[in-house]
Amino acid sequence: MSDVETRKSVWVIRKKPVLIVGAIVVIVFLGVLAPLSIQLLHEMRIAHAQFTTFGDALVAKDYERAWSLTSPEFQDAITKADFIQQQKQLCLKLGALKAIFSKASEAEENENGVRSTIDARFVFEKGERQFQFVMKKNGTTWLVLGYKEL
Repeated sequence: MSDVETRKSVWVIRKKPVLIVGAIVVIVFLGVLAPLSIQLLHEMRIAHAQFTTFGDALVAKDYERAWSLTSPEFQDAITKADFIQQQKQLCLKLGALKAIFSKASEAEENENGVRSTIDARFVFEKGERQFQFVMKKNGTTWLVLGYKEL
């Protein structure tokens, strides 16, 4: 038997276990990891929808409603009056907020709960600003946990 034939026969013998191991890996991924990923994608869509409600309130200058869509942690970090003042200052500087374009960028679950990150572009009469928001699932509701200007 030649060297090439020996290598071919070794592959034929090892091919079946390699394929079985590969199949097991795929089944584990589909059975364990895929449902988790699908659930996080679902949560990310819900968080994004709630962020859209928050953004619509800001565009409508309904700061009370926007405040009600923030988490207790957010409300502990800043007063409602300061939050409203921040929004008004942005509008004084850049004109009325015309629209917010956003996209959910990631979601994760850890010991602190489920969180989703959302990138948003605020379009004002005189300019634009980029922000990144973090949404936190509080019970069954998604709330704004925090944000930063990029």
